[in-house]
Amino acid sequence: MNWALLGKWEWGLLSNENSLCLQVLRNKYLHQKSFLDVSPSPGDSWSWKSIYKTKSLIQKITCRFSGDRRSTIIWKHLWVLSIEGFKLTPKGRLCLGQFLVANFILEDGSWDLTRLLNTFDTMVALKIPYIRVPKTYRSDFWF
Repeated sequence: MNWALLGKWEWGLLSNENSLCLQVLRNKYLHQKSFLDVSPSPGDSWSWKSIYKTKSLIQKITCRFSGDRRSTIIWKHLWVLSIEGFKLTPKGRLCLGQFLVANFILEDGSWDLTRLLNTFDTMVALKIPYIRVPKTYRSDFWF
């Protein structure tokens, strides 16, 4: 099996590359969801199941870069590089809802440390402010 080719297709699906092949795969298997949010069905093609097998590898080396932070969901997306596995630990019960990274940034562009400490485990909350908040706005993307 050509793992490099399969990983390249998966990366294309994740980063929204726009080739005809990737458009077909997105329309057939993703149904407006992220590649990281789906799993193969028993009736899916061998090719799709093979692409899906590279998911664990991509998750180890991929992180969501927050441009304007308006589409990065704190519990769902992998976005903090300094945390092992990029997984965040909530403080107490997991907060329900689609909290965005943008909800933790103040008007002046700095991190809201009080809100971070109230939401995340202390070690995690103290690492997040080291993530630079860009001055220019652009859409969030994977890298």
